[in-house]
Amino acid sequence: MTLARLLALFAALLIVSCFSAEAQQPPALTHEDAQVVDIQPARPASSVALASGALRSAVELLERGQALGPAIDVVDSKIRVEVLHDLGSSEISAVITDLGGTVEGEVEGVLVQALVPFDRLVALESHAGVQFVRPPLEANVPILPPSGEATAPQNGGSVVGEEVAKTNADQWHSVGYTGAGVRVGIVDYFDETVWNDAQGAGEVPAAAGTFCQCDGSACNIWTVVPDAQHGTAVSEIIHEMAPGAQLYLATVCTVSDLQDAVDYFDTQGVDIISRSLTAQYDGPGDGTGPIATVIDNAVADGMVWFNSAGNNANDGSYYGSYWRGQWADANANDWLDFAPGDELMGFGCWFINGVRWSDFGAGSPTDYDVCVFDDPAGETLIDCSFNDQTTGAPPLELDLPCNPGGDAVDYLAINLWDAGNGTSGDVLEFMTNGSPVEYWQNPYSASGPASDTASPGGLSIGAVDPPLGIEIAPYSSQGPTNDGLYGGTDRMKPDISAAACVASFTYAPGCFNGTSAATPAAAGAAALIIEAGLATTPAQVKTYLLSNAAVDRGAPGPDNVFGEGELVLGSIDADGDTVPDHVDTCPETYDTGNGDYDGDGVPGSQPPPSATWGGDACDADDDNDTVLDGDDVDPLDEFACQDLDADTCDDCSVLGVADPSDDGPDNEPDGLCDDGDPDDDNDGPLDTWENGYACTDKWTADASDDDDTDGLTHAQEYAAATHPCDPDTDDDTVLDGTDTDPLDPYVCQDVDSDTCDDCSVLGVADPSQDGTDADSDGACDAGDVCTNDPDDDADNDGICVASGYLPPKTGDNDNCPADANPGQEDFEPDGIGDACDHSDGDDFVDAVELYLATDPLDDCTDEIGVHDAWPLDINMDKGVTVVGDALNFRDRIGAAPGDPEWWQRLDFNMDNDITVVGDALLFAGMIGEGCT
Repeated sequence: MTLARLLALFAALLIVSCFSAEAQQPPALTHEDAQVVDIQPARPASSVALASGALRSAVELLERGQALGPAIDVVDSKIRVEVLHDLGSSEISAVITDLGGTVEGEVEGVLVQALVPFDRLVALESHAGVQFVRPPLEANVPILPPSGEATAPQNGGSVVGEEVAKTNADQWHSVGYTGAGVRVGIVDYFDETVWNDAQGAGEVPAAAGTFCQCDGSACNIWTVVPDAQHGTAVSEIIHEMAPGAQLYLATVCTVSDLQDAVDYFDTQGVDIISRSLTAQYDGPGDGTGPIATVIDNAVADGMVWFNSAGNNANDGSYYGSYWRGQWADANANDWLDFAPGDELMGFGCWFINGVRWSDFGAGSPTDYDVCVFDDPAGETLIDCSFNDQTTGAPPLELDLPCNPGGDAVDYLAINLWDAGNGTSGDVLEFMTNGSPVEYWQNPYSASGPASDTASPGGLSIGAVDPPLGIEIAPYSSQGPTNDGLYGGTDRMKPDISAAACVASFTYAPGCFNGTSAATPAAAGAAALIIEAGLATTPAQVKTYLLSNAAVDRGAPGPDNVFGEGELVLGSIDADGDTVPDHVDTCPETYDTGNGDYDGDGVPGSQPPPSATWGGDACDADDDNDTVLDGDDVDPLDEFACQDLDADTCDDCSVLGVADPSDDGPDNEPDGLCDDGDPDDDNDGPLDTWENGYACTDKWTADASDDDDTDGLTHAQEYAAATHPCDPDTDDDTVLDGTDTDPLDPYVCQDVDSDTCDDCSVLGVADPSQDGTDADSDGACDAGDVCTNDPDDDADNDGICVASGYLPPKTGDNDNCPADANPGQEDFEPDGIGDACDHSDGDDFVDAVELYLATDPLDDCTDEIGVHDAWPLDINMDKGVTVVGDALNFRDRIGAAPGDPEWWQRLDFNMDNDITVVGDALLFAGMIGEGCT
């Protein structure tokens, strides 16, 4: 489609727009004009073996040196064509190059656009793998808008269309979702002055990028179509719906140009494509064909595609723009009967999508020709479309000129040229771009190119008009698709509908009407959804819109009028706390903090009836201790809740579950049961330590006492792990308070300041016998068990870190220098001793796991009933819970585990004693954790 033809289309658009708004009942479109066609136009004989009638005629004229009309593009004796094929990209390119042609663009695996010498076209079409050669189709034409009411003052300042509030987008804006970070590509037509006016008024942003290509050549997007308003009006709506989104603009002519625009969008990281355009028929209406392939490619590249469904329907008060019927010929004169006795169907002349019939893929399709007359009597023939379906042309007739002058009404006739596989059951279709058709119907009118998309990320958009109403616009095209004609199941179209005839700065004082206006509203809504993280892939965006943003309208349930319903975004912040519902732990309770102490909130979803909401503001029991927050002395501590039996002992202090019968006494009292209180006198040293010595008392705060008068208080003896009742714990004749190491008889002091510890030889302080200290560790070599180990066997397991120690020590370097591992056990082996090796990363060293009979190499239970992993998970259900695991300590505290009883698994510190401090407290902070 040349720029000249494009300009002509827009000029016609202006004419027909006036016609559509003013002439509500064209007098020529009446059924009283029923006529039969009394001529039999023979298909012109031709020596040019091409299936396209337009190309046959063009080649003949060029052979005679005659000029061609604007319908065929000729450049230096080369004709611009589209080549339908099933070859690889490099192969078809080589074929065209070898014939002297030039490739201008392609939709890979489907078609190539090229300039080919006119005398080589026959050779091209006859090449194996080439199916059909035709002039490029008009693939990107603005949809004819219906007339609309005045809704906004001309240049009256900022204009916000009704779609923003109608779709609930304004609420999404209020919580911060504006489409920020989302990129939207718009395929349409733009004028620089129109755009700059809108941008100056704040109606559109500066374009983030532009792409313009017509017939494979770059163009100026702002000057292709002077005074074009359509693209700017589309951009206005997207900007109103998603003011934070970036807009990328594209103007193209043919389908290969459209593919190049998609490729450009892909390089720019575009997420959404909005296209409010129509095109000539290029497929059967079942979601296949060149434009459908371009949509599929865009979706495969991660872009969700929104396309207008078309303005081809009507409510009966006027005319629709789509006709559909089966072959009928009562008088057997080979002319189709549109109605009994009527072989001429009137239609408003502007852009014609074409005539097609249900023989796609047929081995021997029926060959119909289509003619257009200028008068209702069929006396003045304008022209005919003579494609040859018997030699490869698809079941389409598209070269249908009409006469836009006069009353702008012409008359269609369909002629049977070759019955092929037979006419029985043939379904024929005729569609114009919103101009009236005498015998019209609504069903299947949304099966045009792009609207028929079957892509999981492509949507066809219908229109709700008036915008604040709930009725489908009378013009909004309706489904289903044509899949049922080809062995499939007809699909619903449109997919969803949105408000149209909305206030527009660009179209003021009129509204922006038609499915052209509804489509960008849906695209803008998608930008909000993507920014919110509710969907990422095109398929997810489509699913979210149809499942979560469609309000049923019209007949109950999805239908071919509204689709899934009208676009209304669900509440993004039901409780108005500025926290979006899908991340709000209490989506129906005002709570700006959105806290969830115990992590049991499920954002945006109602828990089952027996449960509560998870967030702190609406969770009845935040710490899961079975005591409701209102009765809980500390609603965020599972070991503090209440004291129902008034014994001053908190009912939850032991197990984290309210149980007065098991809470025990509280002799301090400090609010913690004695059974679960690790320090009854609250003096620092734990009860388990104080119980081991006669001079300490767990009921008396005696941490500052020094019963053995060695210079260390009980608290200091507790920290040093020395004996609080023995002044010389290591019996090296040096009191603990002045002993360098009160637990090692070979380390005490250095009275003679020779850097060698006085006790290193005999274990008794004697500076005259202390000797040398080779490793400067403060211990004399003569008494140093590890003479070359500065840490002097820090873990006291008899294994030195370095070689050079004296008998009876044996072996090499300590495989756990900081943890006692006298046997140097190494389960894996990996050179790291079991005493310090966390092989499976579950916080328990291998030695403990071997003791507990769990698997040191597995961090989670594999099978119920098998002791193979994660020691804290006593009941082996892959989750640490109070009931399933912690309650097993009940009645076991203070008991030796025994062997092989299962409850050995409770002795985590391997001291052959099950205690609160050494074992049960390991559950602190772990309740609610899980493993996989």
